[in-house]
Amino acid sequence: MRTFGAVERRRYSVWVDENHRVTFTQTADALGVSRKHVSAIVNGRVPVSPDMAARLAGVFGTEPDIWINLQAQYDLWQVRQHGRPRVKRLAA
Repeated sequence: MRTFGAVERRRYSVWVDENHRVTFTQTADALGVSRKHVSAIVNGRVPVSPDMAARLAGVFGTEPDIWINLQAQYDLWQVRQHGRPRVKRLAA
């Protein structure tokens, strides 16, 4: 199964340098979080929070909105893969 983290994994390398791979430890140090947390994001076990979006934006020189939008797009993709949940409309 593709996860948001797996989709974005290549971007970490591309943004730094095509010939220089960044380790989880280097990324964690730059973000000010644990290596375990970076691994959890990249491997799709936890979503990118607004706080993490701000950290990623600072490290990679982007805007937090980009990271939040990527997470939201991934979340919607997940819903589409599983079908919309059955709900009842509220009568106005």
